[in-house]
Order: sequence, then C-alpha cells, then structure tokens
Amino acid sequence: MGIDKLDVQSSSFLGCTLLIVQVSSYAVYLLLLQRALQQHPHPVVYFGYANCVATVLICACALPEMLHADWGAIPLSAWTAALYAGIGVNVVAHMLNSWAVGYVDALLPALFSCIQPVAVILLSYMILDHPILPRTVCGAALIIGGLVAVTSAKAKEKCKQTHVPKSDLSFVDETDAWSANSTEDENSTHDVELEMLMPIQDGSSDLSLH
Repeated sequence: MGIDKLDVQSSSFLGCTLLIVQVSSYAVYLLLLQRALQQHPHPVVYFGYANCVATVLICACALPEMLHADWGAIPLSAWTAALYAGIGVNVVAHMLNSWAVGYVDALLPALFSCIQPVAVILLSYMILDHPILPRTVCGAALIIGGLVAVTSAKAKEKCKQTHVPKSDLSFVDETDAWSANSTEDENSTHDVELEMLMPIQDGSSDLSLH
C-alpha cells in the first residue's frame, strides 16, 4: 500500500498508531525505571504507581463506552480473557519484567518482550488451528536470531569487564616485586646505618665513663 493510498481514518491505521505509542511509552518506562532503581531499589512499588496512573487514564478514556455498554450481553469467555489479561499478563508478567530491570540492563527485558509474537504464532497454531506461513517463520527466525545476537554480545561485554588481561596481571606482579625489592633495600640500608652508629655510641659511652 502506497503513501497516497494511506487512509488515516481506518481502524488499522489507528491500531498501528496505538501500538507505536504503547511500545514507545513502555520503552520510556523501562529507562526511567532503571534510573529510579539506582536510588530506590523497589521495582514493585514503581510498578504499582505506574498501574495506578494507567488505570485512571484507561478508565477516563473508556468511560463513555462503559456508560452505554450492555454488561449482561458480555459472554463469560470475554470476562475470563479480561481477568487473565489483568492478573496473568499485567500483574504477573509485567511485574516480573519490572523486577528484572533491577538486575539486568533495561535493554534485555525489552528484547525478551519481542518473543511475544513467536509465542502467539505457536499458541494460535496449537489452540486455534491457524496455519504457520513461511513469512511468519522468517519473522520468528529474525526475532530469535536478533535476541541471541544481542544477548551474546552483552555476555561477552560483561566477561571483558570482569576479566583482567594477562598483561595487566604481569604488570601488577612486576609492580609488587619492585615494591618488595624496594622495601628490602630500605631495610638493608637501615641495618647498615645502625651498624655504623653502634661503634660511635660505644665510644661515647666510654668517654662518659672516664
């Protein structure tokens, strides 16, 4: 579809726009959360604050439709899905994601969120009998490949930060050896000075006796 045929009033355009806003806001949340955890390491508390603000905003946006909704016509499956989305997805999954930011870089939880499309492909095939198309397989392979590449690079970077090169170790050993030799030289010089002073002190004691 070309730009000239883009319908900004269509539901698909609105859905894509909302998804972009959701992804961008969640990325900002992870970055701000990581900065806040450096001063106050309480990820669950920040997660609770974020949910309170989100609940107020969502209720304000959905209030017109909630006033005119036919609550009795809503099937049980919809209530079950809403309950699972509130508890299983929002509380458990997102809370664990926020908790993980306190232990790893904010990039990793955001990257692991990309596994969601892969999980949707597999679950839709097993539960809803949706076909797995070649394009979905290619997309899933790109997601998993990118995730493996980034996590491997992060692991190598962490190993480089914690590993001390042998050249640096040899430099440290040479420095310690030089310090030890310097200490021994100082001690030997001090002993020689004491030996030279002892005859002088003995002669002074003899003169005092006479």
